[in-house]
Amino acid sequence: MTLWDKVIVLLATLSGIFLLLSGFYHKTQSANYATVWFCDKKIGDFDLKRNLLIPLKEGIVIELKDKKIRILKNTCPQKICIHQGWISTPGSTIICIPNKLVVSISGENKKYDALSQ
Repeated sequence: MTLWDKVIVLLATLSGIFLLLSGFYHKTQSANYATVWFCDKKIGDFDLKRNLLIPLKEGIVIELKDKKIRILKNTCPQKICIHQGWISTPGSTIICIPNKLVVSISGENKKYDALSQ
């Protein structure tokens, strides 16, 4: 292995490490608001900076707290939407099919584009 081969391998390795680390330190994504749809009707856009409980009907409650949102209580049988927990990044969504409930976050930067979702 010549000196130039070693230089090329070193540059390739350093470039790879730089690209790997730049993915971890990307720009922080700011979520601005959450949109809630219930039974095919838009309930509203809610600012994530507020702390709020949103009762939709008996047994269904959505919680906003510390720039995050989750489904706190729900009457669906498997409660998958509750187990999904908090979401906080733009493009994130919680869906409850039995109750026709959709919670999505919108903001400046989405983590993924339309092709990778």
